[in-house]
Amino acid sequence: MHLPRWGATNEIKSEGIIPIHTLEKPSITLPEGKDVLAISSNTTEITPPTENGGDWRTPFLDYLDRGILPANKWESHRLKAKSSNYASIDGRLHRWTANKLLLICVGKEKAELVMIETHEGEGGNHSGGRSLALKLKSQGHYWSTMVNDCEEYTSL
Repeated sequence: MHLPRWGATNEIKSEGIIPIHTLEKPSITLPEGKDVLAISSNTTEITPPTENGGDWRTPFLDYLDRGILPANKWESHRLKAKSSNYASIDGRLHRWTANKLLLICVGKEKAELVMIETHEGEGGNHSGGRSLALKLKSQGHYWSTMVNDCEEYTSL
């Protein structure tokens, strides 16, 4: 029997079922009594914006840890939407990747040290800006202006 004729005569018994796998236990372990992400939907406390720029992590930590939102309605909405990609663990900010890995969010000073060490350090390969940013992400680091800072640093 020819293959096309065999396929037309036999019923395919696929019911369109898509298997769904669930994790029985979390892939990371947390200290007892600690929540990864605790967001309160009825937030009432409002704080003014930080003066002199401040650390980029501060609004996220204020919202995730204490439920404090910016006074501006649209900034508040934007912070709520962006914070879904972040988690606060023991007062430190982490960012979830698409693969659900946690990256440590670092401040400006730590970011500069990490860039220098990775780019020019013992194992550094003097790569371009975008590849340096990807390498830093693979090492578990993140900050909000990562790609721009890496491109600026490598162009010097």
